[in-house]
Amino acid sequence: RKFEINVSSDVITGDGSVEEEDESEKKRQEVRRIVMPSALVLLSSNLCRISMPVALVPLAATYGWNGATVGLIGSSFLWGYMATQLLGGALADAVGGKRALF
Repeated sequence: RKFEINVSSDVITGDGSVEEEDESEKKRQEVRRIVMPSALVLLSSNLCRISMPVALVPLAATYGWNGATVGLIGSSFLWGYMATQLLGGALADAVGGKRALF
């Protein structure tokens, strides 16, 4: 009877020989390594973007801001969000997406 034990990228079979893991599994692992952190950063970014208008209501009540001040703060946050998207895109075009991320 043969059995297999997965150890990093090699497979050790029951008779003691070592076999290389197939290329498709390595590609899947690399995709997971890139996609999962990117998805978490996107989730975090969207949570910040969505929660800012909600946080403005109690902040306005606490500090006595009028509607114009609340609008100015909210729009400043969104303008800053848009500017970082544009700058990040230009940076990725200039140096490549991989270098811009890391």
